[in-house]
Amino acid sequence: MSEETTSTNTFIPLSVTSNITGGQLNQLYIGQGSNLKIYYPSAKINDKDSYYWFVALDRRSLKIAHEVTTTSNTDVPNGFENGGQYNNDDHILVFSTMYMSTLLVPQGDLYAFLRESGAGLQLARLEQVFLQLNCGSYGRMAYSLVDTMGTPGAGFEAGSFRHSTVSTLTLLGEEVGGSMLYTPISLHA
Repeated sequence: MSEETTSTNTFIPLSVTSNITGGQLNQLYIGQGSNLKIYYPSAKINDKDSYYWFVALDRRSLKIAHEVTTTSNTDVPNGFENGGQYNNDDHILVFSTMYMSTLLVPQGDLYAFLRESGAGLQLARLEQVFLQLNCGSYGRMAYSLVDTMGTPGAGFEAGSFRHSTVSTLTLLGEEVGGSMLYTPISLHA
């Protein structure tokens, strides 16, 4: 970016839940106290299907610019794909699974998209559990990924084949060109 950055920093907590229990909605928490915003998938879900929640969070306003809930474990929704309207560094990707069957771990284009978007060890771990132990050992998994869109790097992941997960991060806000621009960082950074 060619815009001038000042040294004024702001820190805002961000948490993402990924549920392993059927029929429960994931949540995205931004802020705290009286400034806390809680977002849920807008799509109606039932307790029998695996769901994948894609959120493009505007890095300046921290509002949802676009969100999609889908049952496809292979397709990347419109707007999130390479070259898509929201796949750029103006947005933060928040991806989480709801009641994900071990038979429906991300594959094909979705798996490639998640890897390009910062997925690493946690996604690989869930893939290995499925490939080696199959669905007879574990029926459901939980996974989430948060990272700046359109920029290669290591994202922030949470994954489990036993429990629901909660990703806890901090959004670091830096003043750029007269407005705040937020970037996800580790809670412990």
